[in-house]
Order: sequence, then structure tokens, then C-alpha cells
Amino acid sequence: GIFDTQGKENHNNVQVRVWDLNTQKLFHAQVPVRNGEPEIFGDAVIPGVPGSGARIEVQYKEPGGTAGRGLLPTGERSEEIEGVTCSVVDSSLVCVFVNAEEVDLGGHRLESILAPELDAMPDAMALLERIRREAAVRAGIASSADSVPV
Repeated sequence: GIFDTQGKENHNNVQVRVWDLNTQKLFHAQVPVRNGEPEIFGDAVIPGVPGSGARIEVQYKEPGGTAGRGLLPTGERSEEIEGVTCSVVDSSLVCVFVNAEEVDLGGHRLESILAPELDAMPDAMALLERIRREAAVRAGIASSADSVPV
């Protein structure tokens, strides 16, 4: 979209209102600009994503229920999927939180494991993928586990 950067000659943020067509939700993005242009470079990183870039802060005005079924789209605070205790939460996007102690990580603690190390654990990755697919069905995002996008 187009947004006004007048008066933003120095390093400042511009607030951009975004309507997410997928979730039917409004959010505000604080986009850094320099000399009237969006800032691209920065030290913001996302684990599992290579490189870094400018930090864009996002504020969801009503984050719960983006899939249309509320903050807890399965209706449960906690449930078992594939033998692992999980919570399926829809707060700006649907996420599945798992009890890491119930997933075999080859002796690693979840908070100390890096994405490449986890990717190298095929059994753990296969289990997490099955959980993700089943959670999508329970949350009403997909009609079957096989129809969940990769």
C-alpha cells in the first residue's frame, strides 16, 4: 500500500494500518523509515529464518479468533494429540504449544536446541508435524490431516 512518509526524513516509524484478508483482522505495523523510504536493514532476527532485517512491530487490535473459533479454537485449554499434551491457541494466528518434556529430543533441552538441530531429528520432526496437522483439523482449519498445507 501507500503511506505518507512526510516529515520522516530522519529515522522514524510510520504506522501502517493493515487489513489481513486471511484472518479478517485489522493490525497496525510500525514500519521504520529513513529519508522517506522503508528501512530494510537492521538487527532484528527470527529464529529459523536466515539473516536479519529492520524490526517491524505489529499490534493486533483483536488478535483472538482469526480462524473464526475464538482464542481456543478446539474449545480446550489443554488436550492430548499423538500422546503429547498440547494447547491450540489462536492469537493472531493458530499455534500449537506442546509439552517439550513429552517429545524425545535426544537428550536436548528444548530451550537450548537450535532449529537446524531440531531439523536433524527426523522422529521428533515427524511427531511435531503429525501434531500440527491434527491440531489444524481440530481447530477447523482443515477437513483432514492430509489436506493441511506443508
